[in-house]
Amino acid sequence: MTELLGGLEFANGVALARDESFVVVAETGACRLHRVWLRGQRAGTAEVFVDPLTGYPDNISLGSDGLIWVAVASPKTAQLAKVQALPGPVRALATKMPPRLQPKVDRTVSVVAVDDDGQVVHEFCGEIDGFWFLTGVRERHGRLWLGSLEGSSLATVAAG
Repeated sequence: MTELLGGLEFANGVALARDESFVVVAETGACRLHRVWLRGQRAGTAEVFVDPLTGYPDNISLGSDGLIWVAVASPKTAQLAKVQALPGPVRALATKMPPRLQPKVDRTVSVVAVDDDGQVVHEFCGEIDGFWFLTGVRERHGRLWLGSLEGSSLATVAAG
């Protein structure tokens, strides 16, 4: 096994570019995406690809349209930023707090699509009845298919 990029704050999702020249990885804790070049003159190098995102990215995928689609699990909040600034052991204790004291999951569903240059070309942000805490997105022929760790539903919306 070979490490291509280290020091990330919760690497949580990868997508290979359509031409397989690079891979994009979501860095959830820092609300950004990185690109690691696999071929060409820049092979073996990495760079920030999108920074900042509007929230915490989760899984990402390559769509049939050639775009990288990013599930944004939660928007940035002051409360989460304060917890992230705490030392690791204290953050671990925060996860053990009773659910009523933990930050509430925002019901806003957010998805962004970026092109090979890291430009956001589509963004969906809103509420879907019966669906929240988006953790996965797949685009296929102009439709987004959305998955979640919460609830028991699947959602779909038109892409773009």
